[in-house]
Amino acid sequence: MKRNLVILIGVLMLVVLLALMAVNGAVASSALPIYGDANGDHAVNMGDVTAIERQILSLSPLTPGADANQNGAVNIGDITWVELQILELRPIYGDADGNQMVNQADIGKVERIIMGLDSPTASADANMDGKINMVDVTTIELMTN
Repeated sequence: MKRNLVILIGVLMLVVLLALMAVNGAVASSALPIYGDANGDHAVNMGDVTAIERQILSLSPLTPGADANQNGAVNIGDITWVELQILELRPIYGDADGNQMVNQADIGKVERIIMGLDSPTASADANMDGKINMVDVTTIELMTN
């Protein structure tokens, strides 16, 4: 009974949140970047290091995920950041389950965290606002489009 109530409250929170976001125009039609995912495959790995290197050398066009450290520039600092993400020393925001990919499984993990059924992770805070809530679920959905 208690579990059903928690699930119902979570669903109601999601409906209200999505309605508010739609009214305020906060739901974007384009995907959000996964910071560190420079090659766009929804995973952070050595392929992204190569992609960032190519972007720094102007051999490939810049991608939003290449600015891994989010300082507004794609440079050697982003390569270091991705390497630290691969070593699990920096979070991949949106990767709630810690498998170095942002996908549908992360949405389920965040929902379980919100309902108190799973332990929080730093990476579950997909929008990096210091809270794990339904906005993070929506952010991950936009990241995986």
